[in-house]
Amino acid sequence: MKLVKTSRRVKLGQGTLDNLLQIKLVTPTISSYDPEESIDQWLVSSLHGLNKLFC
Repeated sequence: MKLVKTSRRVKLGQGTLDNLLQIKLVTPTISSYDPEESIDQWLVSSLHGLNKLFC
């Protein structure tokens, strides 16, 4: 809880706090996370954006 609600985030609303805690609970640890799929999706989406700019 202290990692989510820090002194900078004292005025978090209940809904925001619930969302942050949910994300923290379902997110994989950094050591078990494989970024390949996310990188591939980012590259494909950024290429589509570039095509729209230059076409």
